[in-house]
Amino acid sequence: MPSTYKTDFLELNKWVGEDKPRMDDFNADNLKIDSGAADLNHAITAHAGATTPHMSVQDRFALEAAGTHAANATMHMSAQDRTNLNTAHTHVTAVPPHFSTQDRNSLNAANTHVAAVPPHLSTQDRNNLVAAVAHMATGNLHMTQAERTRLSNTWDWHMFAYPGNGAANRSIALGFRPSFGIVFGSGVPLAETNMHNLTLRQFAAMFSTHGVSRGVTIHSNGIEVQNFPAGDHLGNATVLNMSGVVYTIIAVR
Repeated sequence: MPSTYKTDFLELNKWVGEDKPRMDDFNADNLKIDSGAADLNHAITAHAGATTPHMSVQDRFALEAAGTHAANATMHMSAQDRTNLNTAHTHVTAVPPHFSTQDRNSLNAANTHVAAVPPHLSTQDRNNLVAAVAHMATGNLHMTQAERTRLSNTWDWHMFAYPGNGAANRSIALGFRPSFGIVFGSGVPLAETNMHNLTLRQFAAMFSTHGVSRGVTIHSNGIEVQNFPAGDHLGNATVLNMSGVVYTIIAVR
């Protein structure tokens, strides 16, 4: 007898304890299984044999790569972009309103040259240069090179100081033979009259290769000063080495 229960899909027999299986029931179940397996095998074979709907592994990889590439919006142009590009290309190829290749090269070279800051002057630099040139062109305000050389060679100034020690004669070494100069006491007048002994005391003197004041002489390495505070018979007192007085010498080589 058939089973009390059946399977859900193929409705095969599911017997319980009181059922009595028969050979026909087993044969019927086997036919259902065999028939279903045959149908499935036929469907798989037919599907696998269809070349068009299937791709090789290599084809699948290629399709995935193409899909990734096509999905990249940055690398591709929209229809509007292509239209704009075509318009721009048409415009650029119009020869009259555009530069030739030579023109472009010349313009690029000019831009590079102008952009080089060192060989060019700013507006302020140009104004300063113009002012400097105008200033230098004023001849009466400037010296020629010959004048500068002559002045440099002639006026080699030096300054010295020495404290007086009271000696009647004293040599002051300057390291060169002066051509011109002056010696004077600091904090004292250039000259003063002593009313007690009616003398004129002289605290300063000038010297040059053309002549010297009283109380100073020139030698090969400097000057020699004299100190006679009592004065001579005419009342002239040379005081160029008095103790307690510091003297300054300004000399030109």
